[in-house]
Amino acid sequence: MKRHMFIIGAQRSGTTLLAQALDMHPGLRFAKPIRPEPKYLLRPEAEISVADYEARYFTDLPDAVMRGEKSTSYIENAEVARRIVRLFPGARCIALLRDPVERAVSNYWFSVQHGFEKRPPEQALDLTAESSKTVAGLSTSPFAYLKRGRYLDFLQTYAGVIGRDKLLVLQTEQLVRDAEVWSRVYGFLGLEPLPPPSASERANSMPREQPVEDATLAELAAHFAPHNAALARHYDLDLSLWRGPT
Repeated sequence: MKRHMFIIGAQRSGTTLLAQALDMHPGLRFAKPIRPEPKYLLRPEAEISVADYEARYFTDLPDAVMRGEKSTSYIENAEVARRIVRLFPGARCIALLRDPVERAVSNYWFSVQHGFEKRPPEQALDLTAESSKTVAGLSTSPFAYLKRGRYLDFLQTYAGVIGRDKLLVLQTEQLVRDAEVWSRVYGFLGLEPLPPPSASERANSMPREQPVEDATLAELAAHFAPHNAALARHYDLDLSLWRGPT
């Protein structure tokens, strides 16, 4: 039986680095391109099938090689979780989570870089300005800076659908600092471990035109603090690696 794995998110959390590193393993191949993401399971129901998925991304790949996909919009979509279970039973999912404050700031500059966001950071990241406004052609809102960092509801949905044992939750800050985390990833996927990539390697980084004011960062940290605490009660996280309220 063919084996599948999905990096489901979160956006702006180092998922490209993770996918590119795992794609070097002889026992795993990712759907290409890794950027832009395939987002195959966001297609209309009538357009998806196991046979079509295989033909699009994994033609002539031996059955013994695990199939992988990175599409960070998946974490926000419960229907994708149900499709994974239906089409690829036994598939494993990895959620890579970054400090939600840093993730929100990175998401903001990503939206600026692509011409979606025109507001200054202090206005766009204000707690009262939260928006999930959509943009034609995008799978998720480019403005959901806060919602996207409240991870627990997304993860609990996936855990409830695919099974907690098939969901690995990691912190970006550990992935880039701790070689042992890579061993956990390979073990979770049932692959022989490889040396981790250099901690200095980065992928898909986004330039920032100016620093965000400390007061805005403090407000974001206070907003996310109770959500992070609830998250840590369910998953093995080190909250000392994330910005806390002052």
